Amino acid sequence: MGRSISRLVLLGLLMAIESASPTFSSEPAPPKMPSAKSPETPRAKPAEKPEPASVAVPKSAEAPAKPTQRAAGKPAVKPHPVGDANDLEAFFDGALLVQLESKHIAGAVVAVVVGDKLVFAKGYGYADVETHKPVDPQTTMFRVGSVTKLFTWTAVMQLVEEGKLDLDADVNTYLRQSGVQIPEAFGKPITLKDLLRHTPGFEDRVIGLFAHSVSDVKPLAEVLKNDMPARVRPPGVMASYSNHGTALAGLAVATVAGKTWEEVVEQRILNPLGMKNTLVRQPDKLPETMSKGYKWKDGQFKDEGFEYVPLSPAGSMSASATDMARFIIAHLNDGKFENVQILKPETARRMRERLFAHDPKVDGMCYGFWELHQNDQRIIDHGGDTLVFHSLLAMIPDHKVGLFLSYNTDQGVRERDDILAAFLNRYYPVPIERRPKADTASKTLKRFEGDYSINRYSHTSYAKLARFLGWITVKANDDHTLSIGPGDPRRYAQVEPLVYQEVGGRRKVVFHEDGEGRITDLYFASVPALAAVRETGIDQPRLHLGVLAGCVLLFLTALVFWPVLAFARRGSKSTRFKRTFVSGLMSVIGWLLSAASLGFLGGVAWALPEPDQVVYGTPKELQYVLLVPQVCVGLAAITLLCSIVAWSRGYWRFSGRVHYTLVAFAGVGFVWFLYYWNLLKFGAEILVTKS
Repeated sequence: MGRSISRLVLLGLLMAIESASPTFSSEPAPPKMPSAKSPETPRAKPAEKPEPASVAVPKSAEAPAKPTQRAAGKPAVKPHPVGDANDLEAFFDGALLVQLESKHIAGAVVAVVVGDKLVFAKGYGYADVETHKPVDPQTTMFRVGSVTKLFTWTAVMQLVEEGKLDLDADVNTYLRQSGVQIPEAFGKPITLKDLLRHTPGFEDRVIGLFAHSVSDVKPLAEVLKNDMPARVRPPGVMASYSNHGTALAGLAVATVAGKTWEEVVEQRILNPLGMKNTLVRQPDKLPETMSKGYKWKDGQFKDEGFEYVPLSPAGSMSASATDMARFIIAHLNDGKFENVQILKPETARRMRERLFAHDPKVDGMCYGFWELHQNDQRIIDHGGDTLVFHSLLAMIPDHKVGLFLSYNTDQGVRERDDILAAFLNRYYPVPIERRPKADTASKTLKRFEGDYSINRYSHTSYAKLARFLGWITVKANDDHTLSIGPGDPRRYAQVEPLVYQEVGGRRKVVFHEDGEGRITDLYFASVPALAAVRETGIDQPRLHLGVLAGCVLLFLTALVFWPVLAFARRGSKSTRFKRTFVSGLMSVIGWLLSAASLGFLGGVAWALPEPDQVVYGTPKELQYVLLVPQVCVGLAAITLLCSIVAWSRGYWRFSGRVHYTLVAFAGVGFVWFLYYWNLLKFGAEILVTKS
């Protein structure tokens, strides 16, 4: 759950940050999807072609738009009327049908509200590819992932209204009866407000974030008690997206209300709003209206089964598009839907207020919602992801316009952002901004250079490796721009001190400097719940990459050349170098160290071909592989002692002793690498984690 998940959770977020631009694939196209203009169903007779289910309201339902302030001299751009159902259908037919076919997506659904009315809703593609069951916007339920969090935060604010919760109180105050307590740290308690803005200071926990069956979903208090994330920074200082933080808020709601979290959401939000096609409970037997979730693999859609979420308040919900429209209408209209008031007007408005930001120049966290500025509009939104479902709820409060969008295939992770951008360009267009120019007077670009790591990662488990697998590199260019990003970096030019905008694009980053003028952090203008920390000293990823590369190289030389030399010199009576039974045994030990270390690295790749599967727990194959680091520690210690013996007794040639010592040092370096990345932690965490 989170804004996006691809491979590991962290890597998915990095991908979402780095690019929302379309990509093209040379893979064969999936079956043509049903639509208003192209209702063909693959392998079906013409009479069996399904018509897409849609809901539309005449354009008379359009709410008056609040004029947007523009800078003088900018040419006017004529927008399309957002409340015109026919225009919306034409737009989404064109945009979504292209995505479904070119990106290999089985199905999608969309709903648009204006004012207090649903003006458009439509399903595209299939909820079940095998039976060709089309997506129905009124009844088909999509997994909405972290959009669930908005229901948790709405329930929190309802109890705040009633005086039963205090956003500034220690969360432990409300958790005592549940048996769950957040450990003390940094001399400061975590408050509900910290949880709201994702600033509790928790590490990220991804192992076991999902489950394969309903039997693996334990009571919420039990889940949190057994898997409490470590506190790694003081609360209120830096935002780092936390599923566990939201789950703790959900448990506080349940404890204070004297009910389960599911009962609170059903009774206080779903039932009053008439959300009859929405589930917060995760059923063993799935209803027929539940969309299947797919991965596009080997040229076909693969049903991934239902993804159960133990941290229910953070991402367990399934909902239809028209049901989500009711929730959006309530929030856009100050807590009211038709004749039902789920929040006081002042509370609903408060939830849209800016609560925390890393810097005044970047978007902030609201009371559960995220802030986004795009096309001269202030957007309040939240994304949601499982491994295969990708959703977005977005509102433009100034115009009382809301959008819900969801995909049921893993390929949809970036497509929702493309649709939002296209929607804004069509209905709230702005002139093309002048591209930023490089600051040719700047002579200090070198101060920004370095490697930066996303602050959302595990500090205490082997999932910390996600940080090693992807980091952001900043490099100064000769044309006075900065190249920023993992993989294929993008060029950014300064637009004001410490603020850089993508050349030819809209992405923007802001650097943070400490009181001594040193650059310490990097903030993404449109991603308020994350930051990138500049790594120094032993935390620099390149240092670890260099250590690992050096160790692997030395291990390979020992693994390959020592047996070759031993074979070539078998039976030799030469006295040029000293060889004994003990020296031969020492060589075997060094060779075993090399084999075990390289075998461990290969074993990880073999046991975990799809890294994102650790969200279901540590696979059994990986559990066995994670025993090997303990062997490496013992072999490295013995090899180091053997190198001392080799020098004291003059074994082998001088070059042989040097090589053996270097392999011993590589063993020590490899053990340090294993320790730093939590690969030496062996015990309950590995043995009892579900596969």
